[in-house]
Amino acid sequence: MITIDLEKLTKKLKLNQKHADQLIIHNTTIAIIENTNKAKTKDIKQLENTIQAILKGPLKNHLPIPNKPTKIIAIIHARKTDPMIPRILRTKTKKNIAYHTASCNQHLKTILTKHGIIKK
Repeated sequence: MITIDLEKLTKKLKLNQKHADQLIIHNTTIAIIENTNKAKTKDIKQLENTIQAILKGPLKNHLPIPNKPTKIIAIIHARKTDPMIPRILRTKTKKNIAYHTASCNQHLKTILTKHGIIKK
């Protein structure tokens, strides 16, 4: 398992686009985590920007990611969540890209365990 601070990486690469905060890579699964106090629709856009940057954009050649990740887990980790956020995330979830909200560290661990990124 590899954990990457995307803030540090984007500063190093001098990238100015909005992005998530953290990336966890485990085998062919990638978890993208956006940490915030209150989840808003802009956080969803940051997750989407990060997914595109990893798969097709400027981060693609700077990360130790598999050529074809089998699963991407995009998570908004927030204390408070606008009630519309989970609904929007459900509509964006696809076959190999799953969106989630996590309200606390334990909930985040549960999601990561469910998707095989960390062990119990």
